Amino acid sequence: MKSYQRLGLFVLNLTVVSLVVVGVGMTMLYRVALDREKHHLSEIALDRARILAAVYDRTRDLPSPSERLNATVDRMAWEVTTDTVKVLRRDNGLIFLFQYHHSEIPPIQSRQEHTNWTESMRQVLRGESGTTIVRHEGGIASLSAYQPVPDLPWGVVVRLDLQKLRTSFLNASYYTLAIAFVLDLIGAFLCWYLTDPEIRKICRLNQALKVKVRERTADLTQLKDDLKSEICEHRRIEAILRETTDRSEAIWKHVSEGIVVFSTDRQIAYANTAAARLTGYHSVNDMVTDNRCVASQCEVLDENSRIVDLDRLPHILAFQDRTSSSQTLQIVDCQTQEERWVVVKATPIFHDDSKLHLVIVTMHDITARAKAETALRDSEARYRRIVESVSEGLWAIDADAIVTFVNTKMAKMLGYSVDEILGRSLFEFMDEEGRDFAAQKLAHRRLDTCEQYDLKLCCRDGSELWTIVSTTPAFDMTDGSLGALSVTVDITERKIAEEALRESEERFRALFDRAAVAMALLTLDGRFFRVNPKFCDFSGYTRPELLELRIPDITHPADLNLVRHNLKQLSEENENKSYTLEHRCVCKNGSIVWVNFTISLVQASDGLSRYLLGILLDITDRKKTLQERDNVEAALRQSEERFRTLVRTAGSAIIALSSDKHIVEWNREAERLCGWTRETMLGEDYFTLCVPPVWRNNVAAQFNLVLAGESVREFEHPVLNADGNQREVLWNFNRWYNAQSQRWEIVACGQDITERQQAQKALRESVERFRAIFEQIAVGVAYVDGHGKIVTANQKFAHICGCRPEELKAKSVEQLVHPDDRADWSDWTGRLLSDELATFSREIRYVRRDGDAIWVNFTASVLRDALGHPESLLYAIEDISDRKYAEVALQQANQKLVANVSELKRRHQELVGLGQMNEFLQACSSLREAYETLGNLMYPLFPGCSGGLFLVRPESEELEAVSTWGETSQTMTAFAPHDCWALRLGHLHWSQEASTGLRCHHIRDDPPPVEFLCVPTVAQGETLGLLHVQSDEVGNLTEAKRQFARTVAEQLALALSNLQLRETLKHQSIRDPLTGLYNRRYLEETLDREFRRAAREGYPISIVMLDIDRFKQFNDTFGHEAGDAVLEALGEFLIGCVRGSDIACRYGGEELTLVLPGASLDIAYERAEKLRQGICQLQVFDNGRFLGTVTASLGVAEFPACGETWEVVLHAADTALYRAKAAGRNRVIVATTVTS
Repeated sequence: MKSYQRLGLFVLNLTVVSLVVVGVGMTMLYRVALDREKHHLSEIALDRARILAAVYDRTRDLPSPSERLNATVDRMAWEVTTDTVKVLRRDNGLIFLFQYHHSEIPPIQSRQEHTNWTESMRQVLRGESGTTIVRHEGGIASLSAYQPVPDLPWGVVVRLDLQKLRTSFLNASYYTLAIAFVLDLIGAFLCWYLTDPEIRKICRLNQALKVKVRERTADLTQLKDDLKSEICEHRRIEAILRETTDRSEAIWKHVSEGIVVFSTDRQIAYANTAAARLTGYHSVNDMVTDNRCVASQCEVLDENSRIVDLDRLPHILAFQDRTSSSQTLQIVDCQTQEERWVVVKATPIFHDDSKLHLVIVTMHDITARAKAETALRDSEARYRRIVESVSEGLWAIDADAIVTFVNTKMAKMLGYSVDEILGRSLFEFMDEEGRDFAAQKLAHRRLDTCEQYDLKLCCRDGSELWTIVSTTPAFDMTDGSLGALSVTVDITERKIAEEALRESEERFRALFDRAAVAMALLTLDGRFFRVNPKFCDFSGYTRPELLELRIPDITHPADLNLVRHNLKQLSEENENKSYTLEHRCVCKNGSIVWVNFTISLVQASDGLSRYLLGILLDITDRKKTLQERDNVEAALRQSEERFRTLVRTAGSAIIALSSDKHIVEWNREAERLCGWTRETMLGEDYFTLCVPPVWRNNVAAQFNLVLAGESVREFEHPVLNADGNQREVLWNFNRWYNAQSQRWEIVACGQDITERQQAQKALRESVERFRAIFEQIAVGVAYVDGHGKIVTANQKFAHICGCRPEELKAKSVEQLVHPDDRADWSDWTGRLLSDELATFSREIRYVRRDGDAIWVNFTASVLRDALGHPESLLYAIEDISDRKYAEVALQQANQKLVANVSELKRRHQELVGLGQMNEFLQACSSLREAYETLGNLMYPLFPGCSGGLFLVRPESEELEAVSTWGETSQTMTAFAPHDCWALRLGHLHWSQEASTGLRCHHIRDDPPPVEFLCVPTVAQGETLGLLHVQSDEVGNLTEAKRQFARTVAEQLALALSNLQLRETLKHQSIRDPLTGLYNRRYLEETLDREFRRAAREGYPISIVMLDIDRFKQFNDTFGHEAGDAVLEALGEFLIGCVRGSDIACRYGGEELTLVLPGASLDIAYERAEKLRQGICQLQVFDNGRFLGTVTASLGVAEFPACGETWEVVLHAADTALYRAKAAGRNRVIVATTVTS
């Protein structure tokens, strides 16, 4: 074989061997690298699954899984070396895929068909873990590690592009093959150049080299085994260390305290999320990258709000002093204006050789505690103001009764100043009796009780002050002594009212016990619980015996059902409050008496029935009198009947003749005497039939005398009978006026001479018997003719009238009746005479002869003639003056008691109305609402009056009407303080003669009011305004009403002062003091409310973020005062430009925010552009110095186009604002919507 052939063959062999060696070597190296990457990707997937679980746990406040997933993804910071996919598993279905690293590998898409899923996705869906090589569409392969998230339906897939790994190995193979081929060529030329001996020498050397290679290989094998053992040990130690590190990191990540680890070169080696949050960083990576313990936008202040040098922070001091250092710092984020109070402690860690290893900084968030301490201080100041403004007196004493605290109200009540009371003994303000009582109460106080008692204090001017004291034991923490805290209420007026009520009760008790009538108080079921002595005397029972009885127990059995029925109706019915019943009672001795029992129902102020009041009158005598009167009337009726019977059956002939001598009456005796029947004789001429012709003239003369008014007695003339015989008859002629025919008639009574004596005797006896009854009757009786003249009266009637019986004859009854009762008496008498009544009974007054008026029970009856016509009247009177006087005294006592009860009710209603007014005023959210409510509240407090409340305007020192009530008044709606006498005098001014010179000048009514009242409203020594009340009737503004008006004015002043203070505090809490715009706190509260409403009602909301261009440069040029002037001018400009529904706020620094409810993105952009143009035209001056013009950049975002929450929309507007600044400032940029 030729030399060049050998050379070519040798080169070929070397090339083949090189290719095989390079191919096998690169394949083994590729597999080793692939295994290493698989292990690395598995660790990454496991670590990110843990991070995903931890971050997901921090977002539990978000409602939906999608929002929690978005928030979780936003908070995770992935490495850029791999491609990570988050997978949400549910029911073996792939729901969400999120890809974070954009590489050349196409993104995995969300699919629903199981056949197209990659192997790693299937493994994740089955809840397994591992690594695999997957191939995507287009033939691109990648290495994927999959790991399910523990306890969550999520998985993590981490992918690595295999093309990059393979490319590096292919490039190395190509370079190796090229180098091997070059070396083969060089070797071939060397072999061709050298001789064969040299080749054999080379072979020997090659053989020796092989032996050394085998020996070296054996050594390397042993070394490899040893190295594998060490690697396994190192891996075990590394696994333990990794597990310990993961546990520590997990603990540090989830602790609430911030932890930062600094290495010896003062670089941040580790920091947890809490530390980044407390120091103003958005993430831990930002903090590590910045390598600062506090973010650059934050200021660090100490406990005294002084700026702390960053070189004096605890970790710097720990590096310098090599000792632990601790500080309490206030970290203020200048962008968000968020403040945090943090306790920072830096601790150095040393090696065993005392070299500094690292510094660990712990941060404890005490913001809540600091805010609580601030709130506690504010609360203490607020409660101190409340204590000084309450209407009750407050004071505190120590164990020795020395006053350690007293509010202004208590000092004013005593007439001292606060300093004059502090340090003095409480007993110095009491009399001897009060000291003993207070000492006893204080000596027996207990730590867990609160006592309330009445206490009398002595004022500085010597007057007495009655108070209700509520004492609570107070334990002094300084020396352990037991003092007391007391609340004092002035009850002097109530004590006076109680004394007046007690006196009224005593008067009622005296009247009750000394009453001339029997009185008793009963329970609702009729049981006696109080009786007066008169009742005991009447019933014969003692008071203890009566208290064991009920009304039915002393009632006659025959009247028992009637009494029980009336008691039942009184307790059940609401209309009838009393009843009067005449019934019989059984006394203790068994006697039966007639009583007039009046029972009234007494009710409380709340309308509930309390007890019964019974008044009992003994009417036994009256009943007997009535019975006797009935007997007399019966006797009279019998007498009349007897008279009529006597006329019919009398032994005398009785004839009645008309004026023309015709017969109108003819009795039986006349029939017997003359022989003619009554029916025959009626209407016949008496002279023609009965008078003999010789006697006719004589008889006619006698008749004429009778008709002329003269009586003819014992005139005798003969009478012809039917047989023509004459009989001698003794006649008595008299006349009688017939009211019906309006003519006089003649009554003739004739008797035989033989029967004359007997008839006269019988008539005399009858008259005497009737007169005896008439004179001995127990009541006054008088006969009165039709003209009202007394015909005759008995001795009792004359005694009642205070004169003799003969003085009463022919005297008119009307003269005896009291002038006030004459009209009523005349009316009843007229009705009696006109046959409307048969009788009547009335209680009227008579005037005695001596001029005294007496009360009588007057009963009148009509007496009729034979034809039934009213002829005369019979009067009966009974003196009831004693009973009437007792009734009047009782009625006056009842009226006085009712008046006292009415006064108490009125005062109670006034206090209830005043309490209601205070409740409504305290519930009002603003002064305007209070003014609108006040008119309706004041009118019931002053019925029949009108008025108004006038308050001082601070800007003009004039008084302006804020509320009026009642009829329209012509008083001025605004006037100066000197126009009112009350404001000049400093106290209440009342006048009943408004037309005089004492009328206030602000009253313009014509005619002026009858009376008016002006009361200054003063709170804490400052005159707030004036309460004006006027009335067109006298008596509406009584002394009690004026005192009540003073109380109303005091309550109004306190309530309005509290409302004004509340509005001021509210305004200060939500307004920025420099610009007058709302502050950030109000912005966040409003955004939360408005966004919920917009989401519920479906309308848009736009947010405009505004920032002044080059404001820092402006401040540096003109100074901060000029910058404040710019902000003030801009605030005034925005307030004048926004709508009523818009909200303009100062977001922070020179950033301002506008919230435009209902404005779409286009409308918001137009308004923002107008604002920008208006700002450019602003001319700002500071102390007369022109500062030039300013420009502003604006960012606009809309809900819901730019986000679903106000935080997202606000962030979008802020981003648009920074885009506007980056684009050159002085422009408006609209935020990118979610769809774009």
